[in-house]
Amino acid sequence: QLNGFKVQTSQSPTEALTLFNPETTDLVITDFHLPDMTGIEILRHIHEIKQETPVIIVSGDHKRHIRAKCVKGGAYGFFYKPLNIKKILTRLKDFTNNVHLMD
Repeated sequence: QLNGFKVQTSQSPTEALTLFNPETTDLVITDFHLPDMTGIEILRHIHEIKQETPVIIVSGDHKRHIRAKCVKGGAYGFFYKPLNIKKILTRLKDFTNNVHLMD
């Protein structure tokens, strides 16, 4: 539980996709650079299961083309690292208003 959000974490992209439940998952936050696949690939897998699930991607790589690739790929939001959790939690309030989240 984090500020009223039920949070589930995983140690790998494969585990995350196994844990993904389209009936109970309201939002997915993933890193862009992961072992075995990218955040864009996770986004695609999740959207194959349930297109409406918002996916937010985070990255420590500040190259503009990565953010552009995530947005073009259908990411609901994008944040650069280091993450400011208070900023993200504040922005997640916009989630209920269907506002896309960008850092």
